[in-house]
Amino acid sequence: MMLAQRFRQVLHHICQSSTGLSLSTITSQPVSISPQSPRGRPARTAPQPRRHLRLADTVGYQPLIPHAKIVDPGLARLTFEQRRLRQLINNDHTQDVADLRKRRNRLLHEIRERSKALANEAINAKLEAIENAPGTAQMFEATKTLFRRRTPLTSWIAARAQRYKEQFHILGIDLTRVFDTINRDKLLSVLATILDNDELRLIRLLLRGTQLSVRHGHHLLSPFESNTGTPQ
Repeated sequence: MMLAQRFRQVLHHICQSSTGLSLSTITSQPVSISPQSPRGRPARTAPQPRRHLRLADTVGYQPLIPHAKIVDPGLARLTFEQRRLRQLINNDHTQDVADLRKRRNRLLHEIRERSKALANEAINAKLEAIENAPGTAQMFEATKTLFRRRTPLTSWIAARAQRYKEQFHILGIDLTRVFDTINRDKLLSVLATILDNDELRLIRLLLRGTQLSVRHGHHLLSPFESNTGTPQ
């Protein structure tokens, strides 16, 4: 102990006499020295721990916002629940993802079955309306039901009308009434100008066996001979 104290006194005397520096402030506490890189620049320090972010601040977060209006209450409830589970799978990594996926798959199967039931109800209602229509109007009703949406041709006509100010006259004619009210003699006189004798003879044979019948409510009266109406 005495030797160490004597060594410090000698070292203190040497420093004061040669450089004028004082070592009286030297303590036993460690001094932090920043490491230097080979080029003399300060080396990179260890990265600081990332601060805790809110779930809404992370990349890929999707809020639970409804995007469509669903009329059926049961389907709306199932759709909302499966979307909520999807948000948990994508955003909350602390949950049991395998269990959430199983629950969401079951909900998706229920949504598919409910959608099929609703589609069958809508299709059955349209089929019932078509079947209750008269025989001559069933095809017209079926075509009107199938092509209720805008076709590409309709979109093209609307675009040309808006851009080039063109006018289109679209005639929607139900030809079933034409077949029921046409005059046979007038029809044969018109066809005689464009058909030969053999074709006219076949048409006369076809029209000769055609009869009409009157429907009153749900009752169909006996057929009778007439000069009006042709088979479709």
